[in-house]
Amino acid sequence: MKMKCEVIKDLLPLYVEKLASSESSLLVEEHVESCESCKTEFENMQRTDNFPIDNNGSPLKKIKSSLHRNKMIAIALSVLIALTFVFIIIGQITSPEYFQYKENMVSVTSFENGNVALRFGSEVSGYDLSYRLSEDKLGYVYEIATWDSIWNRLTGKQIETEIILNPDEEIIKSVYYYSNDGTEDILIYGEDLTPGGGIITLPRLFLAAYLMIAVIIIILGAIVMIVLRKKEKGRIITLYITLLPVAYILGHITAMGFKTVSYSPVHDLFTILLVMTPIYFVIAVLLKKLIQFFSSRWKKH
Repeated sequence: MKMKCEVIKDLLPLYVEKLASSESSLLVEEHVESCESCKTEFENMQRTDNFPIDNNGSPLKKIKSSLHRNKMIAIALSVLIALTFVFIIIGQITSPEYFQYKENMVSVTSFENGNVALRFGSEVSGYDLSYRLSEDKLGYVYEIATWDSIWNRLTGKQIETEIILNPDEEIIKSVYYYSNDGTEDILIYGEDLTPGGGIITLPRLFLAAYLMIAVIIIILGAIVMIVLRKKEKGRIITLYITLLPVAYILGHITAMGFKTVSYSPVHDLFTILLVMTPIYFVIAVLLKKLIQFFSSRWKKH
């Protein structure tokens, strides 16, 4: 009888849900009529308010938390990608557009006290100025270029119309104007140090040096990760550090293309660093997701 009760109790859920076969249903009905214990079990099952309710909401909370986290990651990635494009646009509209030399664009005036002043035309919104000691060590040679940019035209930004080159009354031997297009520099004040011509201001090459440093750091990072292949934490930390020069190279390519020379290196380097920042975080987030994915796959196997 006990064995038959166990069989009937196993069939009761199917009977209540009307999933049992006709033979099984007949067997249940006949047994319930003669067995008070099974009859009580059957009546309890028929009362919907007695069905056990799982009050454990932790699985749902985990699913909700996971969905929320994935949503926030997607939003963060979208923002970072948008920032990359914004920084590229900023770099383009603030990029200097260098002027060819014209007399009304920049002029030099000397005063009785020895001061030398540069005066700029209204179209000039910026300038690059550098100087060096002359070869005979008797004075200084200045090199200047003037430029405008889309940003300055949009904002109407202007520079000072006049600057003093030697406020401490240093001796100025020459002032040359360079156009940043590979043409010869033009003497606009003082002594011509090369009467035969031939002075050309070349673009700066230090962006290429930074790219080389980034490649070296990537190689060193790869070596360190090989050495730390048995130390997961150290390897992952090294990986995220190595991502910095990777992001720098991608930022350079995004902002500058494959050009490694620059007439305005400070501006270009600043633009590269701006573009590099969101690129780094996008790569770091995607890498973290990949690590989590493959870790879960390896655990399953």
